[in-house]
Amino acid sequence: MILKSVRSVHNNDFVGTYECEWCGGEREVMCYDDLNFHTNVVPRLECHDCAQSTLSATKCLLVAARRSAIPRHPSIKAKKEAQ
Repeated sequence: MILKSVRSVHNNDFVGTYECEWCGGEREVMCYDDLNFHTNVVPRLECHDCAQSTLSATKCLLVAARRSAIPRHPSIKAKKEAQ
């Protein structure tokens, strides 16, 4: 979810409209403006329309990257090639 606009602000609290980077759906969220919220909470916000979050897509990419980077034991490769 990407912050599209801020509707109101009071001290460190604000109401923001977040837009889904996948489907363009919008969600209004009451937020607290600190580093924890922006680094841990916002990536986990799920879109109500498509149920995707920034973290879910990033997690899939990281898992795929790790799987391709993991060195395989030579005996495993030999067994696969023999089949």
